[in-house]
Amino acid sequence: MIAKTGLFVQQRGAALVVALIMLVLMTLVGITAMQVTTVQQKMVTNNRDLNTAFQAAETALKRGERYILSMMIGKATVEHLFTDPCTAGLCKPKPMASDPQWLEAIGTNVIWADTSTTTLKYGSETKPAGASDKIPTILPLPSGSVAKQPRFMIEDITPSEKGKAQGGLGTVKNDAGVDQGWFRVTAQGYGQRLGDDNEPLSRVMLQSVIRKD
Repeated sequence: MIAKTGLFVQQRGAALVVALIMLVLMTLVGITAMQVTTVQQKMVTNNRDLNTAFQAAETALKRGERYILSMMIGKATVEHLFTDPCTAGLCKPKPMASDPQWLEAIGTNVIWADTSTTTLKYGSETKPAGASDKIPTILPLPSGSVAKQPRFMIEDITPSEKGKAQGGLGTVKNDAGVDQGWFRVTAQGYGQRLGDDNEPLSRVMLQSVIRKD
């Protein structure tokens, strides 16, 4: 028979404390990782939505460019289509001291609203009389690909003789119709996501200037 001798060693629970500390640290690491993942996911979603808006705006911009180039096929049928109040998205520019047509009502988004007659809705725009047969018909962007269809407007910024003498654009002089001159196309595209106000969260505006000799 073997006898046990010696003093009893008091248990202090050091392993339990270390395990609890490690558990807390692992929990913090897990929470941080989840937060980082959530932020990254939001960034990716926002970037994708912004890219969608950019592509939609670019599509509408190209439509506007094709629109004006198609209208330039004949002089007599498309003369005097550009007006001061921007009828059917065809505009004369405002005086240089004023904000340009496409800048007006920024913030309230009146010009770019679905009910606006200042801008044209991609895929279902009202074609000007006498030029409709020269402008090819297109379909709107697929449903669900964007929150709403992009819009565009075209300004006749052709300098007048008076404007040239003064070194500025002056008033529009386009007696030859739209077979020649300078034209500014402005387009606004939208992403897929809607905000609490039921308006697109992402908007992109693009512009180009076309010279036609």
